[in-house]
Amino acid sequence: MIKQFSDYFWDQGIPIGRYPIGEAESTRISYKIVMDPYRKHISVEKYKGVQFISTIYDSLFLDFRHLKRGEQHSWQKIPIEETPTQTTCLIRNQDDRIVYKEVHSFVGHRCKQCEVFSAQDIKLSTQQVLYTELGDAFNGVILFDTEGKAVLLKKYAINEENGEFSEMLQEEWDMENFSFAKKK
Repeated sequence: MIKQFSDYFWDQGIPIGRYPIGEAESTRISYKIVMDPYRKHISVEKYKGVQFISTIYDSLFLDFRHLKRGEQHSWQKIPIEETPTQTTCLIRNQDDRIVYKEVHSFVGHRCKQCEVFSAQDIKLSTQQVLYTELGDAFNGVILFDTEGKAVLLKKYAINEENGEFSEMLQEEWDMENFSFAKKK
């Protein structure tokens, strides 16, 4: 039987359970990490006691492990709706299949958040985009799962000419001790 945990974190794009809970604690929120023996398919399920609440992550929709540099595929981003504060895009893969929908939220001309949805409109993740010029601690991106757990962090240098991200300075995939307070 698969154990349930009171918490989990992400390491190398794989969820790791911590603080196993027993049957006596069956009324609290817990997480079940389900994966096949070869780690091809991974999911995180959320429970309250024995009652299933939701699937937080399913690698069949978006496999965080494939976001590493060498494993990224070429995709096409097509804007389908634009307002002054939000842009919605469809993401097509190399076979011209729609694989994701992204909703970008802006503060001024800066994208501050990107929510990623499956083609079936299931929320998969959120990217928080940070800029020191807007009062953030660093320039970069933090990827969160739908439970708000950090999956990866990337820090960037800023191009002085256009103010955009340029060279990646740091890429962190071990989120065991990571904490981040999102601005309201």
